[in-house]
Amino acid sequence: MLSERQATILDLIIREHIDTALPVGSEALVRKYGLRLSSATIRNEMAQLEELGYINHPHTSAGRIPSDRGYRYYVEALMAEEQVAPDVQRTIRHQFHQAEREVEDQVHLAAAVLARLVHNAGIAVAPRVRTAKLRQVQLVSLHDQVALAVAVLEDGRLCQSTVALPEPMTQDELAQVSRRLNGGLIGRRPSEFTELPDEAAMPVLKACREAVAAAVTEDLARDRTYLEGLRNVLSQPEFARSDKMLGMLDALDQRNLQLMLPIVDVGEGEISIRIGGENSYAPLQEATVIVGGYSGPAGMSGALGIVGPTRMEYAHAIATVRYLSLLMGELLEDLYR
Repeated sequence: MLSERQATILDLIIREHIDTALPVGSEALVRKYGLRLSSATIRNEMAQLEELGYINHPHTSAGRIPSDRGYRYYVEALMAEEQVAPDVQRTIRHQFHQAEREVEDQVHLAAAVLARLVHNAGIAVAPRVRTAKLRQVQLVSLHDQVALAVAVLEDGRLCQSTVALPEPMTQDELAQVSRRLNGGLIGRRPSEFTELPDEAAMPVLKACREAVAAAVTEDLARDRTYLEGLRNVLSQPEFARSDKMLGMLDALDQRNLQLMLPIVDVGEGEISIRIGGENSYAPLQEATVIVGGYSGPAGMSGALGIVGPTRMEYAHAIATVRYLSLLMGELLEDLYR
């Protein structure tokens, strides 16, 4: 447990480092914040903080910078909570109401708004329902022996798959197969797409059922993730070195986004904060990831997050993620009402 004086000095070091991105010295703290302590006293306290692991001492500087542990202590014990200002809330809501009323568009916009407000990378995961039921299926002829199966789920999403037909079929014949599929599968989950009564006599029915089941299962397992603000992160001084920049580029590659967002750990209204080495994904161990969960009707759930250097305005970032997460929940309820 830190003493009151140590906590105050750590708080000032973190605030100063967030503002300047430079190591912080004792004389700078005395001069800027008018502390009624000598530089020697502050240096002694800083040495104690370093020994306890809350700050680090870069080899090329006499100043100190916060460690991951220092930032964690700041977030949990020192940081004052912040709310998104009412005028900013109004602007955000206006942007969403002006946007297309499609879930994917709203989620993409959420990533862009986060990136703009926190000046880091904004990430948004579209809501998904792991156990969504089938609303409708339709077969469309592409060729004599190839059809496109289009399944509509209860949350409105479309799943598509091509089907190799066991024999040539016209569109009218495929429409009859569609009706049989709808009669046996509507209202069921993919795990319940069991064999239909007519399959023995109609091999095409089995082929189409299996294709629809595979397409829906694959779609439900896939998270649609949007990234905005990559330039914001790469412009930070922490990533000025080419190796650091390449590491962050790798982390923010679309194929790796699911490795960095701890979605499974975040429920509606909750905020997850992983600082530096707390991230299990190696390229992010010099970054902070803040994620908020949101949910909608029919068991839908998604996540929003930001990624940036550990030198981050935590109070502002956390408040922004929390507000956007709650807003996304409201928008989903409105869209599916």
